[in-house]
Amino acid sequence: MAQRGLEIEVLVYDDASDDGTADFILDRWPECRVYESSLRTGYIVNRNRGFQDSDAPFVFSLDDDAYFSSPDTVARVVDWFSTDATIGAMAIPYIEPNDKRSLSSLNRPFSEKPGTELKSFVGCAHAVRRDVALALGGYREFFVHQHEEREFCLRMRAAGWRIVYADTPPIVHMVSGKREPQRITRYGGRNQI
Repeated sequence: MAQRGLEIEVLVYDDASDDGTADFILDRWPECRVYESSLRTGYIVNRNRGFQDSDAPFVFSLDDDAYFSSPDTVARVVDWFSTDATIGAMAIPYIEPNDKRSLSSLNRPFSEKPGTELKSFVGCAHAVRRDVALALGGYREFFVHQHEEREFCLRMRAAGWRIVYADTPPIVHMVSGKREPQRITRYGGRNQI
C-alpha cells in the first residue's frame, strides 16, 4: 500500500489462516481485494489465482514475510516492462538479513548488474507479465512447495521471453520462523530432481 507513482491493485490471499488476517487487512486497507480459503491450498495455487484474479498487466508476488524497501519499486519495474516488450519477468533484488545461508543475504549479496538477463528468479521477489503467465498455464501446482519458479522460468524462456534483473532497491525477505523444515527438504529435493 506504500507504493507510489502508479495506481495499483492489491490482492491478498489468506490461505486458511486462523489469526484474523482477512479482517485485519480489510479493516486497515478496505481497498484491498482479499480472498479467503477455507482449506489450505499453498502459495503456488494462490500465485496462480493471482494471475487469474488480477486486472493488471504485471503481477508482483510478495510473500507474507517480505516487504518493499522503497516506495517506487513497482513503478520502476513497470517502467522496465513498458519499455522492453521482450521481458516476460523481472527478478527483483532481495536480501534476507536473518538468513546466513542465503546467497542474497547481507553477508554475500547477489552481484549481477541491473538489466542482466537471468535464467530464473526467486519466488519472494519477482514480477511477471500476466498474459505470459496465463499463456504458460502459470506455475505447476504439482510442485506444492519449492523450486516451482525454476520450472516456470524454463517454460518462459523456451517460449522466447527474457528474465531480467531489475534496477531497484531490494525486497527485504525476513524468512518466517514458522517454516516447516521437513516439508521444505521433501519438496525441495523432489522438485529439483
